[in-house]
Amino acid sequence: MTSDPPQEILIVGLGAVGTIYGYILKNGGRVRVTIVARSNHAIVQANGIHIKSVKYGDIPGWKPHRLCSSIAEAADRAYAYVIVTTKAIPDVIRTPQLLD
Repeated sequence: MTSDPPQEILIVGLGAVGTIYGYILKNGGRVRVTIVARSNHAIVQANGIHIKSVKYGDIPGWKPHRLCSSIAEAADRAYAYVIVTTKAIPDVIRTPQLLD
């Protein structure tokens, strides 16, 4: 019996949402998780993330399979799924104003 190779998953954004989805997916054991973390890359690379969760417990030093500092760095392979967990910031210039 052969097992399928793990699927590659990319998560863009390592805030609270990206972290918990990365943790859940990695612990499922069927995927390899790559996460793009720009502002907190160096800290996470050195120390991991301390997850404190009522549901998942206290997990110090968690890291994804692979941590990248940019989309360009992560773009060296194909991904089965890409999950974007960045903030939604309102447009600086509203669309109707652009059309005038």
